[in-house]
Formats: sequence, C-alpha cells, structure tokens
Amino acid sequence: MGRSIFCSICKQEKGPGCENGSRCRKCSSEVRKRQRAERRLARGWAPIGSGRRSPNCYDCGKLKENPKVGYCHECKRKHDNRWRLETGRTQRHRTGKCRCGNEFASFSVYQCIDCYRKKRIDNRNDPAYEDKVLKEKVRSLTRSYIKLGKLVKENCKICGTGENVEAHHEDYTKPLDVKWLCRTHHRELHEINK
Repeated sequence: MGRSIFCSICKQEKGPGCENGSRCRKCSSEVRKRQRAERRLARGWAPIGSGRRSPNCYDCGKLKENPKVGYCHECKRKHDNRWRLETGRTQRHRTGKCRCGNEFASFSVYQCIDCYRKKRIDNRNDPAYEDKVLKEKVRSLTRSYIKLGKLVKENCKICGTGENVEAHHEDYTKPLDVKWLCRTHHRELHEINK
C-alpha cells in the first residue's frame, strides 16, 4: 500500500515532488519553521525575524549608538579604515592604488600589472586551478547545449522527480556524458565523493 495523495495536516492533495512524504510542501515548510523556532528558544536565542540585536558592540562590548547595526561608531570606523588599507580604495571611490602601492592596470579592477601577472603565473602553475577552469568550461558547454536542445533534461535517475534536475558529470573530459539528478541527490553524491 502506497502513501496517500492527500496531506496529513491540511488534507489537500499533495503536489508533485511530495509523493514520498506525508505532508504537502507548504505544511512541511511550516513544520520546519516551527521546529527551528523551538530549537532557537531552547538555546536562548531571539526568534527569527524579531530584529533584536545585542545592544552592545560585537567588538568592544560598549553600548552602541545605533541598535540596528552590529558595531559602535568607533569600531565601525576601525573596520572601515582596515578595509581601506587592505584593498587600497574607499567605499565611494577607488584611489587607483594597488595593495603594493602601484597604479591600477587599465584592464584590472583592483590590481597593478605586476600583481596581475604574478597572480596569472601562480594560477597557471596550480593544478587545482586547471581543474576549476575545465569544470567551468564543461558547465558552460552543457548550459549552451541545453538551450540549443542538443541535451534534454530527464527525470532524476535516483528518485524519478522532474523538478530541479541538474546535470552531473562523472568525468569532465566527457562533457556530453551527463547523469541527470535532482538537486538533493546531486548534493548527496558530491558529499559522498569528497
């Protein structure tokens, strides 16, 4: 005997993708929200969406001037100054200086020519970077083949659902050898392979 096609809470017909559960998507979401709220209360945390932050600064512990932000004015200024020194620019405009002190390259947003070249050389010598580039190219090729209709999305190979189906590549040297999986099973498979 299979599961009922009706939700156990609201008694409405369950939508697609909820056949294996006892609740519809909306009721499952509400149950998860309620459970999360109960866990937060058990830990002594403020409820989600209450907008209550600590009245004290996260760095120095003094009372904040503005309760809606995380830091007092003095600590916020320190964070901003440190960011300016690290990146060589301000929030409103760029200073035009790289971290090393040279002028930005005309084609770069935040680096001078020397730093840009050094980063390129480091990336070329890094085998993990080559794998990353290969994966990006294969994913781009897969997306374009799906748009052209040369690759057609199928149902998930594990659960059979047709929603949120993603292409999984066992071997990135074979870009058209695709296994179709729903997002949940795709993530689980990558967690297993790590």
